[in-house]
Amino acid sequence: AWQWQLASFKLEDWDAKLTDAVVEPAARFDLTGLRFELRGLQDDLRQPVEVNAAVAVRSGGRVAVSGRVTPEAVAARGAAPASQGDLRVRVDGLSLSAAQAYLNPYTPLRLAAGAARSDGRFQWRGPAWRYTGSAGLGGLRVEAPGRSEPFLKLARFDAPRLRVTPERVDLGQLLVEGLVAELTIERDRRINVGQFVRPFQQKQKFANSCLTGTQNLGDPNSFLP
Repeated sequence: AWQWQLASFKLEDWDAKLTDAVVEPAARFDLTGLRFELRGLQDDLRQPVEVNAAVAVRSGGRVAVSGRVTPEAVAARGAAPASQGDLRVRVDGLSLSAAQAYLNPYTPLRLAAGAARSDGRFQWRGPAWRYTGSAGLGGLRVEAPGRSEPFLKLARFDAPRLRVTPERVDLGQLLVEGLVAELTIERDRRINVGQFVRPFQQKQKFANSCLTGTQNLGDPNSFLP
């Protein structure tokens, strides 16, 4: 049988424009300086492939990924082969402006400023996965319609020991600096936060447009140490 092996496949300095029309208005991502490299790609999909990728976002920030991916890792007896991987993920100063489109179905509040950061490992085998590392926000400013003062300001939010699996999000220790928020309790005991939550019907319509099926994610710790 024919065999093949590709020592290296590389893309350098590419630009791309991505549009997600699931949300309204559509979310748009303007990417620049895309770098992508694969090493050790071959016909034997049981062998790991080295992955290195990085890209900058014109609205602000950079994302880099590096590590190994095995397209069809050897499975336990009786189980089908499944992909597995161990990637380091770094997010530096990623502007939150693009996330506004995903918040619109839930709230009229606007993300006026803010940047996200993270440094961690994303590991998976088949549908089971986990992300461990650190994450944080900086310079967050959330504005309410018709108001000059911010609804929420946050200088810094850090979760230095973050752990995320399909079943739970464990933030561990939280560090918060420079928090300013507007909270009002009305005479009828309602909190002003409620006025910034959109009706259920609108949120449900958005959720239905995103979910086209379900998947059994399995036990995220069944293969991970």
